[in-house]
Amino acid sequence: MKTIVYAHPYEGSLNHALLNEITGKFKENQDDYQVLNLYADSFNPVLSSQDLYNYNQGISTDPLVEKYQAALAKTDELILIFPIWWYGLPAMLKGFLDRVMLPNVSYDSDDNGLLTGKLTNIKRATVLTTAGLSKQHFQQLNAANVESTLINVIFKDLGIGHQSIRWFHYDTIHHDHADSSSYLESIIDKI
Repeated sequence: MKTIVYAHPYEGSLNHALLNEITGKFKENQDDYQVLNLYADSFNPVLSSQDLYNYNQGISTDPLVEKYQAALAKTDELILIFPIWWYGLPAMLKGFLDRVMLPNVSYDSDDNGLLTGKLTNIKRATVLTTAGLSKQHFQQLNAANVESTLINVIFKDLGIGHQSIRWFHYDTIHHDHADSSSYLESIIDKI
């Protein structure tokens, strides 16, 4: 099953256009897919003191967290769609990682704190981002926690196959969406 984790609040955004194009392709191909739309689901990204207490036990009492965990357990291809805000992940997506990726569910840790991922069922991952700055600019600043943290560390710690992770970035987000049609087409061809 393909799972899209979508984290953007505005339906008029390029991110939403990407979501629509990708789900349209999946429908056309009769692919088995699901969308975890964090904003539409009113997901609460805030890690409360009770969440933190439960976290150390590897449990959650939030039905939405449990739904997302069950969805990820059935996933073999993961697609994340989100904007880069302030050089990093939007709070909604960071909160998704904080609240959904629990010990004993998404990873195990040894006595030294080293993690062994349990999401090895996810064989392929694609990260689609948008921002006003280029991918190269983020990389030069060493500020692209998309690559240095999410892809190179978090995905690895969760057991997501590193060889099959791709990152596509659209860097003219402030331009008219008419300019983005060739980008959308090129991405859809690669998904």
